[in-house]
Order: sequence, then C-alpha cells, then structure tokens
Amino acid sequence: MGKAINMLNMLALLRARGKMQSRELAKELGVKKRMVRKYKNDFEQLGIYIDSTTGKYGGYYISRDNSILDLGILEEELRVLRGVEEYLEQESFIFLKEYKMIVDKVRATLKGDEVKGEKRDLIFNSKPNINLEEEKEKYINIEESIKDNKKIKLKYFALKSGLKERVVRPYRIYLYQGFWYMVAHCELREQLRQFKLSRIKELEVLDEGFDKPKDFSLKDYLGGSVGIVPDVESFRVELKIDYPISIKVSERIWVEGQQITFNEDNSINFVAQMTGMGDIVNWILSLGGSVEVIESLALKDRVRKEAKRIFEKN
Repeated sequence: MGKAINMLNMLALLRARGKMQSRELAKELGVKKRMVRKYKNDFEQLGIYIDSTTGKYGGYYISRDNSILDLGILEEELRVLRGVEEYLEQESFIFLKEYKMIVDKVRATLKGDEVKGEKRDLIFNSKPNINLEEEKEKYINIEESIKDNKKIKLKYFALKSGLKERVVRPYRIYLYQGFWYMVAHCELREQLRQFKLSRIKELEVLDEGFDKPKDFSLKDYLGGSVGIVPDVESFRVELKIDYPISIKVSERIWVEGQQITFNEDNSINFVAQMTGMGDIVNWILSLGGSVEVIESLALKDRVRKEAKRIFEKN
C-alpha cells in the first residue's frame, strides 16, 4: 500500500477511534512502528498536527478541529453502515477488513460525540467455511483476468468428476448465498460452466488472451432458475402449496414472472416458467410435505425419485 494511502488511513483511524498506541497503528496499517512516527512528522509538514503522550496509557491522537474532510454523514446513516458490517462479518465477506476501513473513514467525518449503540445480534443458519485471504486472492486474480481478457488455468474440484486441470475463459464473477462464483467458458467441456471459488485448488492467470462475447448477460444466462444452475430449456412449473408454508413462499420473488394465487384455505397455486431442474427439485423438497407438484411430469418424477432415495436412507 502506498505512503499517501497509509497516511490517509492513519488519519482516519485516529479521528474515528481516538487515542491509539503506535503498535496498534502499525498493525492496522501493516507497517513498522518507526513508519508511524515518520507519518506524524510528514503530517506536520502539511499543517496537520497529531499529538502524542507517553506512558502506559499514552498514544497518538488528533483533535476534531483538525478536520480536513466532512462528507455530511448523519448518525442514522452510520448506523446503517454498521448494520451492514455486522451482517458481512457473520457472512465471512472476503473484503470485510477493507469495508471496516471505509466505515472508519466515514466515522471520522462525524462531528461531535461518537455514535453509540449496542451491537445487534443477527440470527443465521450457517456461514461459508473458507479461508478469507485465499478466497480474496482468487477473487482479485479472476477480476484482473476478466478485465484483461486473459485465460485462467485451474485445478478445480467438481462434485461429479473430482479434481481436474482446466483452462477457462472468465466472463463474470458474482456472489450467491455467501459464496463467490465465476462464469467461464471451459475449454475442457467446450461450454459455459460455473466455478465455485472455494473449490478452486490452484489458479494461474495465463498470458493467452481471448475474445469475450459482447452480448453475454449473467441475468439472461441464469434465466428463471431458483438457483445458479440453469438448463438450456425452460419449462412450466405449477405447484400447490399448503398453509402455512404458502405464506412463506408468497413472501418472496423466486423468479421473474411468477404467478401466485391464493385459495380459500390460504393455500396457494404457484406458477412460473423456470430453468434449473436440480435446483428446483431441491427447493421443492425443502418445502416438505406441504407441496404438491402439478406440472411438469418430468419435475414430478424427479421429486418422487429424490424423495424415495431420502426415505430409503432413513
């Protein structure tokens, strides 16, 4: 990270957190303690004076009237940012550290006392079990290869075929249910595939370039799928869902163009044109015994077979 960025981050940290010891600042900035002292002297050359005290409770600090930045951020807006921070922390967001630094900079623009408030508890079922630094490095390399239209060589673990080496042409990267995915043309399969970053064991950006289709759209590619595994052809899905699960289903938009009709007993008829047979089957099974598949026959057959497998194993 460059000197100017480090100095701005140091200023933001001191304005947001108050007094900080040199070792704390050095750790946050990723530098040695002597660099913190040098930054302090450099600030003085710019007319920005950072005070310091010695002793057990000493440290560096800066007064509010030394302000050089005021974005007009309101306390209510900062609370929103903090709520997002808590959510991202529980979701193991790979750029959490960078986000916290941004929030600290925003906090530094507030005049008066620091916003106070109890930390809120978020209820969640699970979070990604991943190495955040490794995931971040993969993300950055893929983003660079997409920008530069460079191919990537992977060692990728697929659920069906195991660990294989592939060369891919990356089109897009996106977040789904806490995990990052890459949509790329796989030269091994000669078709578009999705690659979960957490299953990429090795990654190398190649010098070889490629031409990406100008009309590629992630939204069009995923189509009407409730998940991220689309089929080539869409098909009509009609379900009858009993109360009270019907209420929960009706509270969400699962796919564009869905139609939900309530019956007198508060059950619903759900109709939509959808893709992604596997994801739809998993979704229906998650609704338990409250759902009846009316259409299509192929979907009904897949649900029956999967339910039978579950029954036989239990």
